Amino acid sequence: MQQPSTAPTGSITHPKGSDGAKACVDRARFAAIGRQLLVNDFGISADRVRNVTFALFFPEAAVSRKFGTALEYLASHGFHPIYGGSIDICFDTVATIRSHDEQAPKELPPLLVRVMRMIFEQGVSPMVIMLEKPGCKDACASSLLSRSKGSVFKGDRRQDHLRTVLGSKCAAFKFLHAPDHSDALMWELGILHLAHPDLHNLMRRYDSRDDALHHIAETLTTQPFNPLTLSQSVTRTRDVLKQTEPGTHALGQELDRLIAVGQGDWSELIVGLEALGGSVQVDPWDVITLAAHFTQVDWSRDLSELKHQYRAMAAHDQTQALRLIYDTLRDRGFRGDWPLFLNSCAALDAQEQSGACDQT
Repeated sequence: MQQPSTAPTGSITHPKGSDGAKACVDRARFAAIGRQLLVNDFGISADRVRNVTFALFFPEAAVSRKFGTALEYLASHGFHPIYGGSIDICFDTVATIRSHDEQAPKELPPLLVRVMRMIFEQGVSPMVIMLEKPGCKDACASSLLSRSKGSVFKGDRRQDHLRTVLGSKCAAFKFLHAPDHSDALMWELGILHLAHPDLHNLMRRYDSRDDALHHIAETLTTQPFNPLTLSQSVTRTRDVLKQTEPGTHALGQELDRLIAVGQGDWSELIVGLEALGGSVQVDPWDVITLAAHFTQVDWSRDLSELKHQYRAMAAHDQTQALRLIYDTLRDRGFRGDWPLFLNSCAALDAQEQSGACDQT
């Protein structure tokens, strides 16, 4: 008979700078804790481990009620929920998982990080769902789910990716996280277990997808609902501003400006909306929706600047220049592959050439 694991001890650390050796040691420690959790607490035998993974659904997935669509998609790809629970995971725990992910961008735009923090400050708990895909042979369940979920960035996804199906239209509303491979599964479970030593007790065993949906529906009864669509959030925000004019006229103008340009620094608008007093308030999730959509990450602008920066090198060695530009974009968070990058370069060249012709 398997014995429950004891509560893990130690602290979560963030790898800093280029201290790869320290990060490897941390990941090994986390992985040992994660494996103990998986085998001892969840009762996953060694021959089933490669068939198991998890999905961490973020607060925006709960608020916009995406679980039915998500579980239907996962079932169509052979993933079945076996455990689940609403876990009070903070942004810093998610940031720790990301910091130990070698594939994650080294830096994110400050406004994007700020929106993500706002999401986790609303009191809506993320949900962890353990999944099993029986009979994995050529690849483990974690790798298969990672391929299916699609990139955080809309331009790098296909129509059949999970995030596309869920309606993720901006980098701030990613809806879920899932480990990229079996090693990441272990160390990410270890990080979650260190943050929540009672993780297993907070999760319920599911007998079926319907059982999971029923449990999730019960959990969501106390959670707010917001579709997180830009058009509806804009309409509701404008209605509030109309009721509080003339003092909020400047906020209305700033909202119109951001809608016109599509993205930009929304700090002044959001601070103003959050500071509204009286009985009329903007829904916090409408505020977050505005900030999320105005924080679109435009890689074409970065690409144009980098091509200009390396133009001298490109005149002598175009391949090396393109490789340096590609690596820099990857460090900034671009998740497209090399062919997509080359297509983006060609499209930008054509656009710049067309612009030059228009001026002559």
